[in-house]
Amino acid sequence: MKSIVIYYSLFGHTHKVAKLISKKLNADLLRIKPIKAYNVETAVIVGKKHIESKHSPKLKEYDFDAKNYDQIIIGSPVWWYSITPPIRTFIKENDFSGKKLIFFSTYGSSKGHVYDDAKELLGNIIDEKAFNSTKLNNIQKIKAEIDNWLSKVKKKDLNQQ
Repeated sequence: MKSIVIYYSLFGHTHKVAKLISKKLNADLLRIKPIKAYNVETAVIVGKKHIESKHSPKLKEYDFDAKNYDQIIIGSPVWWYSITPPIRTFIKENDFSGKKLIFFSTYGSSKGHVYDDAKELLGNIIDEKAFNSTKLNNIQKIKAEIDNWLSKVKKKDLNQQ
């Protein structure tokens, strides 16, 4: 099964988790970047407005064709209890019909309604997982958490077939 991990990361938390998942699954890795980058200030002020209005910022060009993958793992930080605008854009720009979709997020204080938003945009998600950003320093613990989660996802997916 060919897999890809697609993510957006501002502070590096989601990047760290995405890399570990990609390595564990021997999956391709794709980092999404908006043309007009967010920073700490714009993530707080503009990001909130973009989330409230469901704004989809233009993305830098990326090389992705869903037809090349069986399993697609999408990762986003939680901003204002939701998916980041760049991930919203990416999801809207692509057709994931017939793909095994998995979603993960990184958060500092609350997961909010990020999974409801992901399901609204993506439809059928096999599974989702939240990683607390404040606990990402212990790499062995995070690797174990990822291993445990992906093992459960695999069993769940096999049971659905």
